[in-house]
Amino acid sequence: DMLNHNDTLIELSLISNDIQDEGCSYIAKGLNSNVGLTRLWLKANQIGDDGVKHLSEGLKDNRSLQSLDLSSNNIGAKGCEHLANCLKVNQGLLHLYLENNKVDSNGAEYIANALKVNNHLQELQLNRNSVADAGSRMLASALKINKSLIRLQLRDNNVTNTGDEYFANALEVNKTLQELKIYHFGMSVILNKRIDESLERNKKLKEAEFLEALNSSEKTSWNRSRLMFVGQGHAGKTCTIRSLLGKEHNKDWDSTISVEVSECQSDFYKSTWKDSSFENVAAKFAARMILRNNSQPQPSLKLKNKQNKKKIPMVRSTLPKPLEHENHVPGAGRDSLNATLKPRNTTPSTSNVGGTRIKSPKVERYFESNLLLDAQRDSDTIKLSVWDFGGQQVFYAMHHIFMTMSGVYVLVFDMRELSEKLPFTTKDDQAMMFMSFWVRSIKMHAPAAQIIMIGTFLDKIYGREKLLTVESRVKELSKPIASQLVLNTTESLSFFPVDNPTYLGVNQVRKKLEDVVHNDPFTKQQVSIKWIVFLDELMKRVKENAFLYLDQIKKIGDDVGLDNFIEQEQALNLFHERGVLLHFRATAALKNIVIIKPHWLMDALGKVIRDGALHQFDNKDVEKRGLANDIKLLFERGIASRDVLEYVWDSKHMDFFVDFMKRTMLLSDWDFGRERCYLIPSLLNTQFEDRKDGIRFIFDFEQFFPVGVFQRLICLCVAHSVSMNRKEKTGDALKEPELYKNFASIEFEPGFFVHLQEGSQARIEGDGVATHQITAIIEDNKLASKSLAIISAMLRKMNYDAMGAGLKWKTFVEDISTGQFIKYEEAKSRQLAPWCVEGSDINSHKSKNIDLNEFLDSL
Repeated sequence: DMLNHNDTLIELSLISNDIQDEGCSYIAKGLNSNVGLTRLWLKANQIGDDGVKHLSEGLKDNRSLQSLDLSSNNIGAKGCEHLANCLKVNQGLLHLYLENNKVDSNGAEYIANALKVNNHLQELQLNRNSVADAGSRMLASALKINKSLIRLQLRDNNVTNTGDEYFANALEVNKTLQELKIYHFGMSVILNKRIDESLERNKKLKEAEFLEALNSSEKTSWNRSRLMFVGQGHAGKTCTIRSLLGKEHNKDWDSTISVEVSECQSDFYKSTWKDSSFENVAAKFAARMILRNNSQPQPSLKLKNKQNKKKIPMVRSTLPKPLEHENHVPGAGRDSLNATLKPRNTTPSTSNVGGTRIKSPKVERYFESNLLLDAQRDSDTIKLSVWDFGGQQVFYAMHHIFMTMSGVYVLVFDMRELSEKLPFTTKDDQAMMFMSFWVRSIKMHAPAAQIIMIGTFLDKIYGREKLLTVESRVKELSKPIASQLVLNTTESLSFFPVDNPTYLGVNQVRKKLEDVVHNDPFTKQQVSIKWIVFLDELMKRVKENAFLYLDQIKKIGDDVGLDNFIEQEQALNLFHERGVLLHFRATAALKNIVIIKPHWLMDALGKVIRDGALHQFDNKDVEKRGLANDIKLLFERGIASRDVLEYVWDSKHMDFFVDFMKRTMLLSDWDFGRERCYLIPSLLNTQFEDRKDGIRFIFDFEQFFPVGVFQRLICLCVAHSVSMNRKEKTGDALKEPELYKNFASIEFEPGFFVHLQEGSQARIEGDGVATHQITAIIEDNKLASKSLAIISAMLRKMNYDAMGAGLKWKTFVEDISTGQFIKYEEAKSRQLAPWCVEGSDINSHKSKNIDLNEFLDSL
């Protein structure tokens, strides 16, 4: 019953109990539906042929179990027949241990017939049975056909030199078996040598095939996607991720600062998720390619020298050693006999295969016995880059630059906030406002990506009526993304309710996410192995470097045979989309940097862009360093001193972080009457309640006005003011900007003031009050046209560089004769003063594909 309901248990050991045949019938029922168990140990349990029949029936449709130990039981020929029937259809089992049973030549024949059909089993252990020469003949005949078996153990089976000869002959044909143990006294040295040479040949063939794959231009699916978890702070995003990974719930888990980036892998058929790392990606990719090619009819691979072809260095395997079954005896079997025939070389050696130096046979056996086994085991595994976006509003301004067009978005919300029967108003309902922000942000950045909504705190939603109240509000909110939303058809909802502490509903979400990712065409995108080798080489540098420059990247590509720079850039763009690294392309300066350690950048940004009340610094340490006033200035006015930045950042990389934040419009210089400082507009939190007089123009964002747009506009305006101040060399000639969360008053030139206000300020076109506006107020009519051109250029620059060109707006100007607002296009056709003077045009300044400093100079 436990196996029927539990999908998180991976290994179950019931060694030396008294399960018998009847107990196997219960286990079989669980195996029939279980999708999580990968290893089952049933050694020494008095299991006979009838018990094996039950287990075989349970395993016919099971794709998760990989290792089954039935050693030291009472399994005879009839049991082998049941196992054989199972093996003919089972596609998951990789390791089968039948040591110390009653398997005779008839039982061996059943298994041999199954091996002629089965191309998944990779290890078969039949030590201490009664296979004899007759059974050896059957198994040897199967080896002539089978293409999956890598290890076969037949010690203590009454096999003589006659049986050895069957295997020696079979191995003239078989090209996959790499380990055969048939230890017996009187074994022919000649037969042993033939077998040993054939096994060694097979290893070299695999080595050559592996190198051939690495050096080829073949493509196969990468099986990689990206999950982006978004939502309001404290909604339970991080807890949901932990639940999906089967980790223990922690109610005291700290809220996410900035963005957390992690790697995990999901097995589509087992519905199990686990943490993973970025190791030997190319080697694993090549192994999958080999398995794919071996499953298709292929001409024999010959060992030959490839001339005039750039070779890729052998990828060293760092995978764990093969799983040691407790019946394995180190040094026993045919290998121990070999030790008496020839000296064992313990020093690393190399040999040449296909003109490329490879590692010693010992290391290659390590590679062979793990990499291909793991590739078969993980054939349905999908790697996931998981991005957990911090939910506090202060982070929203920077989130836009990390959102990609592909991948799957997961919007997490607290159902308690939506369960009360209140009218739908984003103004009164903060939770709805945040959800609306994320819905529209995803729509802007990824109009084709699929979206799953998850409602947390299911344990606090009492009754179906409350759940339907949540549904009505979610349904209303999700209208803009109706075509992208993945529905909960099981419960007839637009979202998936879960309770993370008890894992209620989590398995349903996991399976739905797996289904969505598995069927996403981006996941199955065909990728050249050259690209993956390129990525491997980049990732090797993560320990020493957080980022690389483009000239370094180009050299790495050249060294691995990817010497086409355009193709290198295409590969980098793909890696960026999948969340493996960061490569921004908005400007030449950003494009010149490739960040190979994304979380390094996220951590750095989160040290300055943070909620001062929620994510505080160590007050004692701040006081000790004399930075108390600096920290206060940072969180009250958004102004960061260099001392503060040196405190939170590694001084070695401080200039890099400052430059990056400038170019993404998260920070600007602040040269106004004090030591050199920097402005971080997203930290401004005081509201402006007054109003300014003057003529106005309005940018009306009808569809969506993301958090961060106004802050970035302030950033550009202040940067322009600082730039002009430095050009004039007038020191403090320009007045210090007056800044608030929703207002900015900035002097561009002496006497040239621009006042910017966020929010609805005027009626336009008689359509009522717009909900998303930026209003600019100009005191001097003579500067109206110039102001309009500058601010319009800044908005376009921001849209291209930080918003994925997804922002849409209309421009309105005030008709000073009537006080009404009209579209800019109409004003231009009428040459309406003071906005449209001769030669004026709001598109006169270049904004796209231009460096920030060059852009500011052009203004």
